[in-house]
Amino acid sequence: MRSSTIVVVALVFVAIISQHSSVATPSSYKELRRQYNDNNYGKNKQYEMFLRRVLQKLDSDDLRPTMRKATNSAKPPVCSDATCCGQTSCIPCRYGSATQYCRGLVFYVFRLFDDAASCSGYSGSPYDGYGCTVPADKCPCVNGGTCDGPYNSCQCKGGWMGDTCSECLCQNSGTCNGPDGACQSPPPAPPPPPPSSCSAATCCTTSSCTQCDDNGTTVSCFGTDYFGGYSYAIYSVPDCQSDNLFSPCPSDVCLCQNGGTCDGPGGTCQCKGGWTGERCTIQPPCSAALCCGTDICVSCDNSNTYCRGINDKDIGNDPSTRSRFGLAEGGVHGRYFGVFNCPYACSFGGDGLRGGRSLNASVC
Repeated sequence: MRSSTIVVVALVFVAIISQHSSVATPSSYKELRRQYNDNNYGKNKQYEMFLRRVLQKLDSDDLRPTMRKATNSAKPPVCSDATCCGQTSCIPCRYGSATQYCRGLVFYVFRLFDDAASCSGYSGSPYDGYGCTVPADKCPCVNGGTCDGPYNSCQCKGGWMGDTCSECLCQNSGTCNGPDGACQSPPPAPPPPPPSSCSAATCCTTSSCTQCDDNGTTVSCFGTDYFGGYSYAIYSVPDCQSDNLFSPCPSDVCLCQNGGTCDGPGGTCQCKGGWTGERCTIQPPCSAALCCGTDICVSCDNSNTYCRGINDKDIGNDPSTRSRFGLAEGGVHGRYFGVFNCPYACSFGGDGLRGGRSLNASVC
């Protein structure tokens, strides 16, 4: 109801009162006016209180989530791997306060673009972009590695390395078998087997010092010709360096040495590798027949002489080397053999000849 209407009604009411009263005094009019103003003041206060409560309600915690959801629903999602990686077409997304467009690429990355046209028309490198989470069944990393590195490269664990974490880099024969692929030292080597007993079967068949067991004590023995008969000696220490007592070897033990066998007529020795003698104890001579056919060093002539075959190209064309051993010029013969005074010098082959470590050299 408008204020003017209220005033008119009030004046009519005053006129009616005046008709029933003897005199309408000015004081009665002022009283009515005061009551009217007081009434309006109270209504205004009530209206202001109502509006205040409505505003408080709008700002309350109950309405905030609803208002926030209604506000956010109008914005595109945040540019992230969850939003963009699975998208084969371009979609808008929020990057800070700006709107971008994104889509996934083939190598588990996604790219952001300033506009939809740039996004849909992109044909650059599929590697260049932001990394996506690679599905477990598509990750090529093995041995516990994960596709978490730059451009989804393998992040390996422990001692595993390489593009797919398949190379173990543990040193000194270690393995990548520890927790999370950590290097693990190899198990200790098993102890050597106990030596055989000090018997004729053990000692007569060898001409070198051999460890053997003498009632729980490790000693040593070897077989040898002694006073015209083949015997074996047992030493009280493992290195055959103490006093000894010789014992004859039985006739049923094969006494052939250096790989020889008792297969000859009447059980005589069949020697091998150029060895000769009744029991194959005489070393073969350093000859072309023995030396040319091998690239490894073999013993010949005596216990301190070794030989091996050497290709002509490995000797080289050094005139001093060839003249020292009377060798023809390079290319005339394809192979020679060298004779050396120890296996170490022999192992150098052509380098041993050039370095003066050879006793002599001959054509094959």
